[in-house]
Amino acid sequence: MFPKPLSARRIRDGVVEGRASWIREGCGFTNLADFKRCCAAIPAKGGQWRQGFVTRGVDAASWQPAQVEFWKRDALEVLKDMVGDVRLAPNMTWSPKKLYNADRTRLYGELWSGDWWWNKQVFPLKLSDIFVDSHRRARAQQDRLGGFGDHHTNHFNV
Repeated sequence: MFPKPLSARRIRDGVVEGRASWIREGCGFTNLADFKRCCAAIPAKGGQWRQGFVTRGVDAASWQPAQVEFWKRDALEVLKDMVGDVRLAPNMTWSPKKLYNADRTRLYGELWSGDWWWNKQVFPLKLSDIFVDSHRRARAQQDRLGGFGDHHTNHFNV
């Protein structure tokens, strides 16, 4: 349907039961009006579609088109809509997880189950914990020794 509307015949042949051989009974739309009603009920999300073009470079082959049209949306707006949609909350993962099967073999399947996310999000936290722990030990030792006296100010960046 986007960016240019399909003909009514093409839509009917692709989504209406009895007209599209790949749609099982009870799984398609009953008619074109049913399809359009359902499409109209879908909330607009993620900002407006914007037209863009890619232009052939000077080193491109002559058979390549001079310009290719594409459609885009603001990725940040799409992300805001997804994160703000409470219906999606049960399907969102915000921290990495290590998954294992019954044989204790590591399972990978989503970005959050891989090493990259683990290394980006968990490993730096562990380093900061080490720093905070060493800061606390130094502070405790300082307190045991009576501090630096009244004329010194202690500054720690954590």
